[in-house]
Amino acid sequence: MAEFQRLVMDSERPRLPERRMLVDGLEIAWTELGEGPPLLLLHGLGSDLQVFRWNAPSRAERRRVIALDLPGHGETEKPDMALSISLLRHTVGRFLDELGTPPWIAVDTEFLTEKTYVPKLCLIQVGHGDTCAAIDPLSDIDLDPLLDLLDDPDIVKVFHAGEQDLGIFQNDFDFVPAPVYDTQVAAMVCGYGRQVGYARIVEQVTGIRIDKGSQMVDWSRRPIRERDLKYAIEDVRRLGPVYEAVKKDVAKRGRTAWIEEEMED
Repeated sequence: MAEFQRLVMDSERPRLPERRMLVDGLEIAWTELGEGPPLLLLHGLGSDLQVFRWNAPSRAERRRVIALDLPGHGETEKPDMALSISLLRHTVGRFLDELGTPPWIAVDTEFLTEKTYVPKLCLIQVGHGDTCAAIDPLSDIDLDPLLDLLDDPDIVKVFHAGEQDLGIFQNDFDFVPAPVYDTQVAAMVCGYGRQVGYARIVEQVTGIRIDKGSQMVDWSRRPIRERDLKYAIEDVRRLGPVYEAVKKDVAKRGRTAWIEEEMED
């Protein structure tokens, strides 16, 4: 009886409103609810985005919830080729591209220098707002999508004291992310002093004091401890507010053109 009542209640839940987007010639059905940090919901094979009508509204109270019908599912068209995991992954990636790319991303790296002649890259962190990720370059993972993002000329890559980070990208991947905005260089124009440290400027801009307990970690060791991973991700999460505050201050001082020229050198 209880199961029957649950099914009746579920059937009475309103359907999620659906929109349409053309992605590589394929019409994709999708929905979007709420505002805040984005949350992408992907249904399983044989299902559709309406499976989320039970929990998407509650999640949308604090987040921007996005869901789509995968190719050949729900209201999304079926492509003229066999469905495969690689096709589904490609379509989701292109869908996210069409939603719009951020104007900037915060970037940081963790590396090892004590045991190697050349710095050994151990972790790459990227983020925009509350959406942040840590990528393990020591694992068996395809880094090409990340490198394409870092090489996108329409996205500003934000570093703090990024000279060594950029050198690692040059050494390991034979390219330097561009365009770049270094908040340490910009902070000098804003009166924070020469070579202001990351922890200091974060505290001055946001009022948050950084826990330095993970600064002396051996980042080449696996698995990475949860507290250390959180420390690494928080670095790029906090860099965003610093970037926005410093950039605004630079503009007020009429030094934007000088900073842009300095970043290109």
